[in-house]
Amino acid sequence: YGGVPLRTAPYVPNAQLGAQARATPDSIWRQAAKDLRAAAELLPESYAAPNGHALPRRAAAWGLLAKVYLHMAGRETDTVTALQGTKAAYLDSARQAALAAMQDPSTSLEEVYMDLFDINKQNTSPEILLAVQGAAVNNSGSQ
Repeated sequence: YGGVPLRTAPYVPNAQLGAQARATPDSIWRQAAKDLRAAAELLPESYAAPNGHALPRRAAAWGLLAKVYLHMAGRETDTVTALQGTKAAYLDSARQAALAAMQDPSTSLEEVYMDLFDINKQNTSPEILLAVQGAAVNNSGSQ
């Protein structure tokens, strides 16, 4: 759908509501990467509660940053964009961000693969980087 207005300062309502022009998709992705790099430095490694009860951790920022860099690198069949001019650099950045997420002390792979699907163990799984847990009420799902 193209770009969206990119606000990097607190929004103050005024007579020009919505008059900000759309930013290019490339600039949106660059800002997302910048914000996630900053978040990775500022977020805590862990919280007292298992997985922080939906609070973001440093590993979650690194994981999302890896996804952003992969998107910025683009697919083999994509038309050339300004971002793809540095595809190799973005792929390397994605690799480094993914390594940072995997090497974070708060993350690891489940020893028993099927534990990933056990609803009694999902809230404390070290493999989940960020998840908002829904409340199961009589097995009817989140309310």
